Amino acid sequence: MTLFCYYFGFGATDSRKNLAADIESYDAKVKVEDSLPTIIGHAATLEIIMQNLVSNAIKFVAPSIRPEIYISATESPSSYQFSVHDNGIGIDKAHATGIFKIFERLHTDNEYPGTGIGLAIAKKAVSLHEGNLWFDSNETGGSTFYFTISKNIRHSGSQ
Repeated sequence: MTLFCYYFGFGATDSRKNLAADIESYDAKVKVEDSLPTIIGHAATLEIIMQNLVSNAIKFVAPSIRPEIYISATESPSSYQFSVHDNGIGIDKAHATGIFKIFERLHTDNEYPGTGIGLAIAKKAVSLHEGNLWFDSNETGGSTFYFTISKNIRHSGSQ
């Protein structure tokens, strides 16, 4: 994997541009902490992580609820931990591992559109950056997806 210096934000990034139509059509409010870090990683893969998590936060809300998403990060000696918090429908903890499997869906396409691959891709992208992806939620509403990105990614040029 070729590594680049990457500002992990959501402001003027490709993720925000790619989701502009959804943000507008759902009238979503996306707030990004002012001080997200600049990290070393594969830029396109890092964009996919944020894009998939924010896309789900926009999509999985109860009817007539305006999606509200808050993105933040904290730093530890060896990694950065990011969080994407939403006011969505929530996830039963019984699905804690299943939702990260490819094509695993909790809802029909009539209820919520999607393919069931977004979280699986995000999990793989996080693991390529020597991190972890998990969530905290309850079935009454709201979820926070957390992921870590290592500060010391081992690499050997391109893979």
